[in-house]
Amino acid sequence: MSTTQRVESIHHFFKGFMNAKTTLRNFVQKYTRALDHRANAEKVATANDDRRKARVKSTSIVEKHFQKVYTDAKFREVQHECFSLMYCLPKGETKLTEHVTEYTIEDRIQVGDPVHHVSKELKVVLDRENGELRCTCRLFEHRGILCRHCIRVMEMTNMPSVPEKHVLQRWRKDIKRKHLDIKVGFNDPDKTAEEIRYGVLQYEYEKVFQLAASSPELCDHTVSKAHEWH
Repeated sequence: MSTTQRVESIHHFFKGFMNAKTTLRNFVQKYTRALDHRANAEKVATANDDRRKARVKSTSIVEKHFQKVYTDAKFREVQHECFSLMYCLPKGETKLTEHVTEYTIEDRIQVGDPVHHVSKELKVVLDRENGELRCTCRLFEHRGILCRHCIRVMEMTNMPSVPEKHVLQRWRKDIKRKHLDIKVGFNDPDKTAEEIRYGVLQYEYEKVFQLAASSPELCDHTVSKAHEWH
């Protein structure tokens, strides 16, 4: 998600709880209420994801993979990209290095009223050594999901699975959002301090967790050290 999109999303969220006429005296109360509402909504969404699973509509390995790991809302965005594969046609490829190939994909985009199609060429670079896909549409960089152009290349090259770096942790439904367990309380200095400390630790140790998950040995060593703290 781009910075502009993120700011617009935040403004839209808080618009339902406060406005330009909100006084400083009421701001803290309304802000707390907004965050409580957001946390409760996330808990409900997580519970719904645990109870039901969205249906796949194709035989795409990408769609089936994200059905298992992503939240229902984010999976539907990926599903839309899989459905749009019918508009993507491969036009050629260029080998850049031994492990890197650039593919040209023609995308027939629907525009106008009445609707008509306009063709647009995009470039997808596949780095087989690093398991990385990059597209000039930059959908992954902006919204955190693989675009239909990358998915088309995956199918063309018979990639057996989705590269792990393209499965973002923030959208996974099998990860417990521990920040939801911390009560936000601006009138309780201890709770607020706890929330701040948790955020600092979460940010710093995220890098440790990613490194530890890269091999069984590092994972076992990290778990062993964590047990020493219990």
